Amino acid sequence: MLAFNFWRTISAEDYEAAFLRFGGSFAVHPRVVALVSSLAQRPVRYAGLMRRGELLGALPLWGEHIAATKLALEFYGVADLIDVGDAEVVLPIADDVRINLPFKANMISGLHARNIGNVTREANFAMTLAKGIRIGERRLSGRTQASRRKETRRLEEIGGAFIPIYELSAEEVAAIYTRLFEKRWGFSPLGAQLLPVVLRELKDMLRGHVLLVGERPVAIELIYVSKTPRHVLANGVNRGVDPEFRDHTPGSILLFHDIGRLEEEACAGGKGLRFSFGMNDADYKSLWSVEAPAYRLEPSPQKWFKILSENSVISALWRGER
Repeated sequence: MLAFNFWRTISAEDYEAAFLRFGGSFAVHPRVVALVSSLAQRPVRYAGLMRRGELLGALPLWGEHIAATKLALEFYGVADLIDVGDAEVVLPIADDVRINLPFKANMISGLHARNIGNVTREANFAMTLAKGIRIGERRLSGRTQASRRKETRRLEEIGGAFIPIYELSAEEVAAIYTRLFEKRWGFSPLGAQLLPVVLRELKDMLRGHVLLVGERPVAIELIYVSKTPRHVLANGVNRGVDPEFRDHTPGSILLFHDIGRLEEEACAGGKGLRFSFGMNDADYKSLWSVEAPAYRLEPSPQKWFKILSENSVISALWRGER
């Protein structure tokens, strides 16, 4: 049976408890939601799915949008506060219930295809998930892995070294990332102004490395990690690369290294790795990743009005109070 008539207002503490139990992706992590809410100066309302007094799922809401996701940030005009990437959205909902969600979000994970009844598969694009090195159903070919290791050895011969991001201060990481991003793309990264604040508050969720040649940073990748009982969810935001070292493929070397370290973390916890590359919108992604279906939540007013009117808080959200 679809569970859609037991959504109730819950506290931030209840939401955190649901997240700790069921897990979820970076954008809906309680600390990320709280930080983004503070930066945007927009309060979050929390809704919980209750059945027989048990909390089976929970969501953070801005109006009818799931808060802090990319779609919500863009809708409310605060996307410049933080770059959450274009990663899949995994929600803190029990695996063994089938529910309908009267809210808006896109890039919903295929992990929810069986337990959220009103998701629609995106017809125009898919999301991409990194191929494995040692684990996973789809892995980088032996030839590709050998090439990446050969490139790594060549870079190490001229002084290449990997420095874990956690060994640097938030200010150092932000400065290196912004500088290399601008050298690569010619413009500043999304959320650059508040990046030191974001990295300082969420540093324990940050993964990735800085690739040095001598003492000069030549590549950096920002990866945020969140977890579920079964998966390590890695959100690859973006990377900065020094184009002067393009012949040494520092970006590919760094990405290969980071995938390996994330696999080690996942295996240590007895989990699978889902490293999101975002949409399938670039040719290079096909070398590193496999396509996975992306889903969208788009509630219908005619379908949901009667149900929502039974709950004053959710009804207020539906009327557009924001």
